[in-house]
Amino acid sequence: MSGARNRAWGRQAELAVANHLRDIDMFPYAEPRPSGSPNPYGDIANLGPGLVIEVKAEKQWRPAAYLRQLADEMDAMDAAMGLVAVKPKGVGMSRVGDWFSLRPLALDLDLLRVAGWGNPRSRGGLERDGSAVAALESRPGNTPSPEPS
Repeated sequence: MSGARNRAWGRQAELAVANHLRDIDMFPYAEPRPSGSPNPYGDIANLGPGLVIEVKAEKQWRPAAYLRQLADEMDAMDAAMGLVAVKPKGVGMSRVGDWFSLRPLALDLDLLRVAGWGNPRSRGGLERDGSAVAALESRPGNTPSPEPS
């Protein structure tokens, strides 16, 4: 694919993810960030503070590069959570819910701990300063895990 066709394909994937987030009423104002803008904040806008979603629809599988880009964007936004939505080969733009979600294991361990799994006193998997854990725990409707007796 040419550079212009690659960009158009990527833009179509970003639009598909934003549409899916609105369709399932999870992020009713989600939309792709403006094309061509300097973008250290992920591909999807209007998700709320502390969340980055990067979208990939490439033929070549490059998870390490995707996670490096996600980490840079999360750092730029001081985000507590992020993911890379990856369109696998053979799964259409209309089936975004079947795409892959790629995150560092540390973020998933934090999600599990905040959801009540494992040792509630664990600092989770995050090896940063712990601010992501605090942000996750402070989300509305989240209740801390009970202390073991």
